[in-house]
Amino acid sequence: MLSPTRRRGFTLIEVMIVVAIIGILAAIAYPSYMRYVERSHISEGKTALLQAAQWMERRYTQANSYPDDAAFQAGFGSGGTDYYTLSITARTNTSYTLTATSAAKKVGTKCNTMTITNTGVTTGSTGGAADNSCWN
Repeated sequence: MLSPTRRRGFTLIEVMIVVAIIGILAAIAYPSYMRYVERSHISEGKTALLQAAQWMERRYTQANSYPDDAAFQAGFGSGGTDYYTLSITARTNTSYTLTATSAAKKVGTKCNTMTITNTGVTTGSTGGAADNSCWN
């Protein structure tokens, strides 16, 4: 008498259950990952703005006036990141406003524009509406 052979492997039902579980986990993990990536891009923009403000303050202590946009671009360079472009949006000899505007590559929709002034006032906007969470 021949003994029945034992089959090895997975059934189609078992494979489908594993695929469904992986799909559910991916549906939960991917949005969390994208929020994390967005927060890191916003942090890069804030860091670039703070570095630019520090550069402006150093120039003020040397010349007793803030540099104009051309001097800013020449001295500080583009100063932006892959996700934000920096510029001086308002400047006098005794005040300035630096702006970081999101670039086309930016992942996410929060904090499209962030600003900092010579007095340290920070603002942010998402889609044109004020967003106080940008600097938190």
